[in-house]
Order: sequence, then C-alpha cells, then structure tokens
Amino acid sequence: MVKEGVELTEPLLPKSGRIEGGSFKEDYQYIFIFPNHFSRDEAVFKPLNQKISISRCKEIFTTTFKISEEEGKQESLEMNLKKEASQHAAHRHGWISEMWRGFAKENAGEVEFRKFLNLVITCVLRVMQEDLKLDLKLFFSRDEDEIFCKIRASEHNFKVQADLMDYHLQLKRPEGAVKSGYSLICPYGRFEKNKDEDQQKSGPVLQKKVIKDVESNYKKYGLDERQDKNGNGMTMFKYKDKVKILLAMISSVIDIGELLDNEILINHYSLHNEEQLTWLKNNWGSFGMFWKPQPLRKIRNYYGEKIAMYFAWLQYYVAWLVAPALVGLLTFIVQLIKDDLDDNDPKMTLSEVSLLIFSLVLALGSTMLDQLWSRRQNELSWMWGTTDIQEVEQQRPTYKGKYGVDPVTGRKKKISQKSIWESIKRNISMSVVFICIASAIVAVVGVMLYRNVYADYSWGPLSCAVINAIQIRILNLIYRKIAKFFTEWENYEYDTEYNDALCIKLYLFQFVNSYASLFYLGFIKCYGDEDNSVCLDELSLQLQVIFIFNVICNFFELGIPYCANACRDRAEKKHLKTMAEYGHKGRKSMTYTEKQAGLSEYETPLDDYMELIIDYGYVVMFSAAYPIVPLIALIVNVIEVRVDAFKLCHLMKRPYPTPANSIGEWESIIRTISVIGALTNTSIIVFTANIFDLTDFATKWAYFMVLEHVLLVFKFLISRQVPDIPNDVKKGIIWSNRIADEKIYGKSTDVDQQRVLRNLNFRPSPNASKEKAILDPEKIATSD
Repeated sequence: MVKEGVELTEPLLPKSGRIEGGSFKEDYQYIFIFPNHFSRDEAVFKPLNQKISISRCKEIFTTTFKISEEEGKQESLEMNLKKEASQHAAHRHGWISEMWRGFAKENAGEVEFRKFLNLVITCVLRVMQEDLKLDLKLFFSRDEDEIFCKIRASEHNFKVQADLMDYHLQLKRPEGAVKSGYSLICPYGRFEKNKDEDQQKSGPVLQKKVIKDVESNYKKYGLDERQDKNGNGMTMFKYKDKVKILLAMISSVIDIGELLDNEILINHYSLHNEEQLTWLKNNWGSFGMFWKPQPLRKIRNYYGEKIAMYFAWLQYYVAWLVAPALVGLLTFIVQLIKDDLDDNDPKMTLSEVSLLIFSLVLALGSTMLDQLWSRRQNELSWMWGTTDIQEVEQQRPTYKGKYGVDPVTGRKKKISQKSIWESIKRNISMSVVFICIASAIVAVVGVMLYRNVYADYSWGPLSCAVINAIQIRILNLIYRKIAKFFTEWENYEYDTEYNDALCIKLYLFQFVNSYASLFYLGFIKCYGDEDNSVCLDELSLQLQVIFIFNVICNFFELGIPYCANACRDRAEKKHLKTMAEYGHKGRKSMTYTEKQAGLSEYETPLDDYMELIIDYGYVVMFSAAYPIVPLIALIVNVIEVRVDAFKLCHLMKRPYPTPANSIGEWESIIRTISVIGALTNTSIIVFTANIFDLTDFATKWAYFMVLEHVLLVFKFLISRQVPDIPNDVKKGIIWSNRIADEKIYGKSTDVDQQRVLRNLNFRPSPNASKEKAILDPEKIATSD
C-alpha cells in the first residue's frame, strides 16, 4: 500500500504506540476524517473561525461522549460488576469533565469553533486510545484541509468486544460430520473468549460458563480471508466482522452521529482491500462477465449480507425471467405472423390461445417466484448464519434525544419523550405523500390530454410516450428527496423503522407515478374507443418507451458518481494550485486512503430494490399487452447486474457490511404485485384484447370473474403446497444450535449426561410419604 501522507506536526495527543501485548498483523480497518483546524489557509480557516456559544458547545460535548446528568444514580442487581463498571466509566467521565471545565473556564460566552474542534477531537482520540485501546495514526490530507485518522484494533480487543456483544462466528466442522444435507454448512454460534489470567483472578462474577479453550472451536483465517484448515490462521474475524465489531466498540462510548451532525467528523468509512477488490472488478464488476453467475459468497464476505441478499434476489429474478421471456417471445412471433388478435371470429385464434397461455404462465410463475424465493432466502440466511438475528439494533446516528438509561434494556441510549408532536409529524408527512400522489395523477392527466390533442398526428403517440417516461423519472427523483426529508423529520430511532417508513412512502408514490398512464390506456381509455386494438397498441408503445428509457438511465446512473468524484478531484487540484501560489507545496500524489475518501457513498440498496420492483410490476401486470416485455426486462436486468456491480467496485466507498436475513418489506410488496398482476392481465385479455370476442359487457365481467378466481385459487394452492423453509434448512438450524451448545458451553442433549456434568440431582420432597407406591391389588387404596 502507498505510504501515507505527512504526519501531524502539532500532535493532538502524545505519540500513540501499539498496545502492550497487542498484535497488529494487518493494516488499519477504519478511517475517520476531521477538519484540519491547524490550517492557516483562508479557505479552511474562515469557516472554522465562526463563533459558537459555550452552551451549545456543552450540549454537543455531553452528547458526543454520552454523559447524562443522571450518571451514577442508577442501581443494578449485579452490584459487584456494577461497581467495577462504574469505576471504569467514572474514570473516563472524570477526565472528560475536567477537560470541559478547563475549556469552559477559559472561554466564557462565545468561542471560535476551531478551539472547540480541538477539544472534541482530542477527547475522541484519547478515548479511543486509552479507553478502547485502539491503535491510531494521524496524517494530513494532500492539500492539508483535513486530518485523516486511521484506526485498528488488536486481535485480543476484537475478541473482547465480540464476546461483549455476543457476536456470531462460524465454528469448525465437527469431526465425522458429513458435508451434505442439513450438515452442509458449518454451525454458527456466539463468540466466547478464552478466560485469561485476569479473568481467572477476578472470580466468577456474572461470568458465563464455557468450556476450556473454547476459541479452538472457531474457524481461523489467513490475511486472504481463506480458512486455514490446520488451525494456524491469524484471526477468527473476517474484515466485515472487524468493521462491525470496531464500530460497535467506538459507538459504545462516542456518538458518531453527533460528530457528523456538527461537522466535527467530516466522513468515516472502511477501506477497500486491493487484492479482493481487483478480483471482484475482473470477475464480477465487468460487463464482459454478463454470462457468469454472481459470486454471492465473495460478495457477502466483502460487502456484507444486505448487499449480497440484493444481488441474490436480482440473480434469482433474472433466472425467473427466462421462462416468461421465451413464452412471451413465441406469443409475440405468433401475433406478428398471424395478425389475428383483433378479429371478430367467435372461435379463438392461435394468437388468442397463445396470449391466454402466456397470461397463465405469468400468473402462476409470479406465485412460484414468491414461494421459491422465500425458500432461497431462508437457505441463504442459514448459509450465512443470519437466520436468527437477535442483535440489539443500534440507534440511528441522526436520532434526536437525550442520553439516559433505558429502563427496558438497561443500556445507555438516546431517549426521546414520546409526545403527540411525533404523531402530528407523521400525519403531516403522510398528508404530503398524498398531495404528491395527487400531483403525479395531475401530471399523468396532463400527458393524456396532450395525447388526445395530438392523437391524429403520426408522431403524437410516440412523443406522448417519451414525455410520460421522462415525467416518471423526474417526478421520482424530486419525490425521493421529499420523502427522505420527511422520513428524517419523523425521527425514527432504528434503521429498520426508518427504511420501512421510507419504503412505504416511496413505493406508494412510484406505484401511482409509474403505472397510472398504463392503467389509463389499458382499462379506461378503451371504453371511449370503439377499436380496442388502438388502446392495446398505445399500451405496447408506452411499455417499449419506458424500458428503453430505463436502459439509457441505467448507464447515466454510472455517470453521476463518476462526475461527482471527478469534480471533487478537480476542486482539490485547484486548491493545491492556490496553495502553491502562496508558497506552500502539498503532496503531488494522493494516498490510497485519500483516493477512497473521494469516492461516492453507497448507503443502502433501497433505490436499486425500488427500480427492480417497479420493473417487476411492468412485467407481471402489463405483459399481456406486449408479450415481449419479459424478454426486454431480461436484457435490461442482465445489464443492471453489471451496472450495479461496476458501480460498487469502481465508484463507491466500501459500504458498512449490514447483516440481513431477507429482502425485508419488499417481499410482501412482491406478493401484492403478483396478486394485482393476475387481475390486470386477466383484464387485458378479457376487456382490452378481448380474446374471447365478447360483445356484451356483463358477459365480459362474468368471464373476468371466473378466470381471475381460477388464477387466484391456483396461486393459493401453490403457496400452500410449497413450504417457505426447505427441510434441510430446518434440520440444519436445529443441528447448528445443538453443535454450538456442545462446543461452546459443553451442553449435552442427553438429559442424564447434563445431570452428571452440571451436578444436578433430584431430591425427595420433605413431605413425601415414607411408604413407596407398590403395584399390588391388596395395597392399592379403594379411595383417595
């Protein structure tokens, strides 16, 4: 790796060294970026020289270090442990409070923000080094407007934190276990650290009973994160594990969200691994590899389960599209050759029969997709050890509240007083959502009026379809910002709550915005036209334009982060040129760490999911109008796989490896779309395409009711017959839990063995009868 930049000439703390007895056999795991408040450059100096009130400084300071006024007043049942923990926390809070008192004494009223920055950053570094025993390295950025802090922990400290948070790691395969069926995947279990000498001396205060040398049961890995089957690996933690554990360690004593909100911390991110990233670029993030299956195991190990689950769903969806694409292509070819879809012959033509079969394939196939995907995601969560995610979810960094002790969990956290104002805010947000939906409907109506005005022109329908596609994209972009603003304003405590609320807001709007024009063309406009084939042609044209426009936008999707990265790089070079004019020369080259800081952020796959689900809606709900839609969707999503992979590998920082055991709320949305799809496709073939050549409206309704009920019954029967969890997965979870209990805690499934190992013996009741019950008719009483 490139040697890092200029070391600090004005150290915030005495030179940090490695922890005594610690071992650091790989590079740093995480990066914090602070403003350089030492800089004398006017562009940097001027913003940091702004005044801030001392009361506001105190509020930021106490929140950052999780100091509450009620500190030390809480009681605990575990008095011995509490006393030790209180002394530890009291020491940290003592010197932090002392530093604050000294700062407040010197700076009454208002203070320059740069001075406050120095205090907070100094305390942050000291907490990480003295309290968490982390190894830090500070260096200036190339243009010296930022201070980079590289962070790493020793293997010992990772073990300590993993034990504290009950982190799940994979165990070695038990001897004699066959690698097939329910024992295909090595078990996962909570990490337990070997007792060291200090723990032995401290006594058994609230310590969990574990077997001796429990660490020998966990897999070990080399620096390439491959398992060392000889047990001589350097670490038990993969890089994604280390990032999660390290952030949990820091977040336990420092509020990272408060630092970000007040621009004390500019950015934080985990580092890419050059070797692993190069492999992913060449074998996954390359458009030339479109024909290869996705390396889900490597994606999961590098980016975490949440992103891996998204690509697993995308791969599954692409595979599912193959059957509808083939049937749809055949249907499309038959319609082109025969051209007898809109005839008035009571006898069904070949085109009409093929369209009916295609609609049935779509309806039943969408149900199979639902059920088989549920099985697949349960299998993946079992393979990845995320089946039972029982971790206490971390609060969102931007959650507003005051620190205190949660009476339910006993943990120190931000507590927000639930008030009627929160309910009012959420009602206001939903009102705004419905106003936006109404605006989208107005926009669609405007486009349809334009269509009616220019319907007689040859270019009229095409221009209307293009305008509608552009309108869909623009309104989606605008509304996304509105939805994010109001969801943030609602102040959700956890990411799950926030993502679910944002997902509902976004999908409600995009459902109406994306499909309103298609519903109009397919089911409303046809009642005003004598020739239904015109409506069918316009619906087909609209679908074509939307898909082509989406393909173009997918490639523009790559250009946005690329341009953003280029603009940041250009601005920094301009700053360096200005510095050179004043006689100060910065470094010519950027370090590997700095280059990654300039990359764009990948927050969550929410937008990617939304794009896929909307695409799925086009296929399932409207393909009967244009049977080649599944084939177009197949091509589009094969490209989408590589676009998203390229974006992650080349243009984005390494995202936080969020765990996941499913695709979340999207699964229920997919099932809802599948049901709606059965209804819409039936409506198209009965009313719009009129394949049964019916003239009476009541008869059409009767056909529609019968056909859609048959489809829904079939969907119900399939869902009942196909279990969500494969049998091997059910058995594998039970087997995994048993092996973990045996290997970590020494438990036995045999009751008699448990009694012997734990010295548990039954005793006779003090009031027990001295006479034994004997099965003898002469000794059995005649009454109670």
